[in-house]
Amino acid sequence: MRHSLRVCPLRRSRPRPAVEPGTQEALDLISFDKFGTEVSIPAGIDIRMPGGLGGKFQAGRVLMSALPSDEARTYSIRLQLVDPVGAEKALVTLNMEPVTQGPSRAGTRAYGTEAHGTFDLELKHDREASNLQMNLKLHELTGKPAVSVLEGLRFVQEFHSPNHLRVAQPYGPITSQGDPLPEEGSSIEARFEFLAVEALASLQGFTSQQIMVPDLSATSGEDIADWRQVTRIVAGETAIVTWDKWAVTLPADKVELLDHEHGFRLCFSLPLEATVGAQVLDFGLKQVYIVSAKVSSEEATTPVTEGVRVPLVPAAFSNEAHFSLVQPGAAAGDAGSFPPPPPAASGAS
Repeated sequence: MRHSLRVCPLRRSRPRPAVEPGTQEALDLISFDKFGTEVSIPAGIDIRMPGGLGGKFQAGRVLMSALPSDEARTYSIRLQLVDPVGAEKALVTLNMEPVTQGPSRAGTRAYGTEAHGTFDLELKHDREASNLQMNLKLHELTGKPAVSVLEGLRFVQEFHSPNHLRVAQPYGPITSQGDPLPEEGSSIEARFEFLAVEALASLQGFTSQQIMVPDLSATSGEDIADWRQVTRIVAGETAIVTWDKWAVTLPADKVELLDHEHGFRLCFSLPLEATVGAQVLDFGLKQVYIVSAKVSSEEATTPVTEGVRVPLVPAAFSNEAHFSLVQPGAAAGDAGSFPPPPPAASGAS
């Protein structure tokens, strides 16, 4: 697939703009000359316009970019990442801007955005140096549908050596052998973003309410663990966790029924919810089964409006709590029934 763009070259006899060597402006000017990338440089301006709008300006700036030809057009491509044996790691579609060249025609630049706005990809082919530069830039994801940006984040996560990059038309089989990604400089760190969005995309399969990516700078690893746990429970699994402190509120006349010496087990139901930024997603009820508990000897019971708050700690038998989905029809607070004894060896998460 070939894309070209004719650019009217600057006459070599014209002086180049004066910038300090080694500065960012100098590097940007070289990039413009090779690839046609946009560049802003300081310049004195003498412009004549009607109505007294023109004049001479000593501290102005000039913004330059390649001039598209009549044939220039946007286009779409697919990018596939595969491992060294050819197994697919990620596949995305990019909406590309017209290919550009600089006045020197020493290079070519292709630039595009992933179809769901997850990242930008810039490809610079330097003919003089015979190399290809690939630059990825991750977009701000807050407020975007989690399911939509997942595959783009997977691509960013897998954009590293020893994987290979294949380029293809928007439709049809991908037949190219692909090129290996360079060992250095081809990856950006996006593992946390990927894990967070992956957990939300899994949760999306169980609700019709569209889940948006929250502010990930305010998201913690515990938030991701909570989203994963809710997903497991809604999917019918039993989530097993360990605990060290708990508190339940009971009617005053029921507290004396608790075995303060040997411990007891508890079973009750609570709302099953997932908090994602400002969204609170309702998934019904979860049953909480505390395998073995006793009243804490270090913290006193406390009268509250609903009854008595009873602090609990694990009894000697077990410090596990089991969470499972309550079938429709039960009300929050219903005890339900005790589940069967857990297997002899069970993992905690």
